Amino acid sequence: MGPFMQTPHLKPPGSLIIGIVLLVTFTGCAYYNTFYLAKRYYREGQKAQERSTLDTPSPDAMQKYDATVRQCAKILIEYPKSKWVDDALYYMGASMYGKGDYPGAIKKFGELRATLPKSPYVPDSKLMEALSHLRRKEHPEAEVMFREVETQYPDLKRKWELYFYGAENSVALRNYPAALNWYKRAVETAGNKRQRADALRRTGDALFLSKDYERAQAAYAEALKGEEVGGRRLDLALKRGEALEELKRYDEALAYYETWRPYALNEKREGEFLIRKYGIMALQGRTTDAINGFQNLVTQYPRTPISYESQFRTGYLYESQLNDFDAAGREYEKLKAEPTHSEFQVQATRRAANLATVKQYRSTLQSDTTQARARAAFLLAELYYFQIEKPDSALMQYEAVERGFPQSAYAPKAAFA
Repeated sequence: MGPFMQTPHLKPPGSLIIGIVLLVTFTGCAYYNTFYLAKRYYREGQKAQERSTLDTPSPDAMQKYDATVRQCAKILIEYPKSKWVDDALYYMGASMYGKGDYPGAIKKFGELRATLPKSPYVPDSKLMEALSHLRRKEHPEAEVMFREVETQYPDLKRKWELYFYGAENSVALRNYPAALNWYKRAVETAGNKRQRADALRRTGDALFLSKDYERAQAAYAEALKGEEVGGRRLDLALKRGEALEELKRYDEALAYYETWRPYALNEKREGEFLIRKYGIMALQGRTTDAINGFQNLVTQYPRTPISYESQFRTGYLYESQLNDFDAAGREYEKLKAEPTHSEFQVQATRRAANLATVKQYRSTLQSDTTQARARAAFLLAELYYFQIEKPDSALMQYEAVERGFPQSAYAPKAAFA
C-alpha cells in the first residue's frame, strides 16, 4: 500500500498522560499568573495612592486599579471554576473602591458574600462595603454595616479601620458619644504611631464639636506626643490653641502660640499663628494692637490667604469693636479690589454693602417724612440684627422705633421683634 494508506502508529500511553498533565499545568499557570498580576497591580495602586497628597484617587492609582479590574474580570470570565474566584471578586471590589466607584464596589462585595458565603474574604468585604457607604455619605447604611461587622466578626484583623471609620461615620451623624467610644477603641488597637495619632486627633475634633473644650485640648496635647510629621504637629497645635480660646484662657493660648512660632517659622506657617495671636488681642480688648498686627500681616504676606483674612479682620474690628463704619467700609473695599477670589472677599463685599445701607438709612432718618423715618429706623434695627450681627445695637434701635414713632405701623413690629 502507498504510504497514505498505512495505519498510523499509536502513541505510547505515557505521551497522552504527559500531554494532559502539561495542558492542566499550563491552564493552572495561566489563571495563577492572571491572579498574580491582579494582586500586583492592586498593591501598586495602593502605594501610588499613599504617595498622593490628594484624598481623591491619583491618576497613577487609577491606572493600576483599572488594570486590577481587568485581570480580575478575566479570571471570572475565563476561569469561573478556579479557586481564585473569591479573590477576584474581592480585589475587583477593592479596586473599584480605590478608584472611587463605590456603587460598583458595593455590588461586587455583595456578590462575593451571596455566592461564596464561606470565603475568608467575607469579613473584609463587609467592612469595605461599609466604607463604600461612608464615602457615599450614606451614613445610616454605613452605621448598620459597621455594627454588623463588629458583632459578626470578632476576630476581624482590620479592627483599627473598623473602629476609626465607624467613629468617622458617627461624627457625620453627630452622634459624638458613639464616635468617642469608637475612637477610644481605635487608640487601643492602633498598630503604629500614625494610627494612634490620627485616632487621638479625631478624638479631639469630636470633643471640640461637642463643645467639650477641656477634654479636647487634652486630647490634642496627647496626640502631639505621638505625632512626628512637622505639618501635622502644627495643625494639632493650632487646634489645641483654638480649644484654649474657647475656654477663654487667653493668656495661656497666647503663650502657647508663642512657643510654637519657631516651629511654624521653620515650616513657613508663622502667619497662621500670628493671626491667632492678634485675634486673641482683639478678644482681650486690645483692639488697636490687633489692628496694627493684622495690617502688618497684610504687608508681610501680600496676595495670600493670610493677607486676605487679615484685611477682613481689620475691617471687622473697625465695624464691630470701634463702630467706625466708614473706616470699616474702606478696609472692606481694599479686599474687593484684590484680583484673587476668596471667601473673605465675598464676606467683605456683603458687609460693605450692609454698611452702605446703614449709612443710607441713617440719612433717611434726617428726612422730614415721618413714615419714611419710621421705616428707615425699623430697617436699620433689622439690619443690625440679621446682617451685621449686633444684637445689642438692634435692640436699642427697636426701642427707638417704639419711642420715636409710636403711631407708625412699625412700632408694633419693633415691639415684637
